[in-house]
Amino acid sequence: DSKAVTEHAIPISFGFFAPYARLDSHKYPKLLEQSLRPDGSPWMTSMEWMMLLRGIEARFTTSATDDARSAIWWRFCGAMCGLVMLIPSFFCGVFMTTFGCSYGGGGVCIMGIVFLVNLIVSITMLTCCFMRTNSAVAAYADLVVGELPSAFKAFSEQFPFLDFDIRAKSGGAPSYTIVVRLAQRVENVEEKLPVVQAVVVEVDSGPLPDVVPSSWQNQCLQAHFLTRCNVDATSFAALEEALHTTFKPVQTRDRKGALPNALRLLSAHRVENSSVWAKYRRGIERLRTNRGTCSNIAGPVNTTAPLGSLSSALDLSLNEFYLFHGTSPAGAVGISEGGFRLDLTGSSTGSMFGEGAYFAECSSKADEYAQEGEGIYVGTYALLLCRVTCGEMLRQTRPNKNAIKEKLRQGAIDSVLGDREASVGTYREFVVFNDAQIYPEYVILYGRESAS
Repeated sequence: DSKAVTEHAIPISFGFFAPYARLDSHKYPKLLEQSLRPDGSPWMTSMEWMMLLRGIEARFTTSATDDARSAIWWRFCGAMCGLVMLIPSFFCGVFMTTFGCSYGGGGVCIMGIVFLVNLIVSITMLTCCFMRTNSAVAAYADLVVGELPSAFKAFSEQFPFLDFDIRAKSGGAPSYTIVVRLAQRVENVEEKLPVVQAVVVEVDSGPLPDVVPSSWQNQCLQAHFLTRCNVDATSFAALEEALHTTFKPVQTRDRKGALPNALRLLSAHRVENSSVWAKYRRGIERLRTNRGTCSNIAGPVNTTAPLGSLSSALDLSLNEFYLFHGTSPAGAVGISEGGFRLDLTGSSTGSMFGEGAYFAECSSKADEYAQEGEGIYVGTYALLLCRVTCGEMLRQTRPNKNAIKEKLRQGAIDSVLGDREASVGTYREFVVFNDAQIYPEYVILYGRESAS
């Protein structure tokens, strides 16, 4: 195709009035849309593209670049002071000198001359500071661009099908463009989605569990993989059905803004993370050893029926369910890499039923905690569909944190079922207190459909 796109350009802006570097474009490259793997999947998902851009922008902020930005600010402030002094000095100097010297007002004439001298100083100050600001912006741009080659080397190892380069424009203000191309070696890359370097997650010692879901692309935990796989049509339809059928037109005080009419699935991918999965499997085996079979006080969970065959792999004897967790697109990336961090629980949504991770069987409840993305994800929200092993559960219709803490201290429970549906007609929430009981398996990106 003569019109095929061979490269993708990302301009870098270096602000004068706001001295910081930024990428002018977060758009997904057309060259990745038109160049697909033999199985029809893209070489890189939009989530991985966003991670790459975040990695580039992270190199824009170092101690050296912060010092350069401070220098720009000080010189810009000096130029503004010169401009502020220039205007009154000009008018006062001209008028006072003209009228004072013409009509014999010696004092007025002298003051006019003083203002004229001040005018000369202001012009000198403005010119010098403006020129030094320009040079400082250029120095800042050089520092930023100097950080990029090492980043490109790391990205080329992580995404071997991409080549990176920097293109500079000569003359005028600093102008650089990052150029991304498909590597010539792309045909030799293994025919599977790129394996991203996994974040190190502490797991208990002991033999590595060898049970991996049969639907996963990676079947060997010893390979230490972190892969994001696009879901097939059957799984996409099941996730879409779960999103729609578990939506209830009910809102609580946790919702910020208006209740949408519906949630529209945009894309979804499965997270295959060997480190987090191994930790999750060990958590399940510990529960099985300690509990045997757990009583199911939750009854049917709303996600089970619409997910169909996806739910068949769950261990109901330990109350393992698929549950939603609302977050942002960037938050979904972080959780899928390193798992849940229970030290951050309640930081943004409260902790009615204790300091744990909160999950919902209804997409509309999880959506209350979801946040809009930035850049290419403006207007897009994220849910994680997680495997959650609840173990022995404590059901509460009204929150009683002291009772929860006591039961946890005694080792009598592994999770809490906050049944506000029974007490006030809203939702049920599932709260677990050990991150080894959670595996974030699916990332769901969606939009909100309003009444308008």
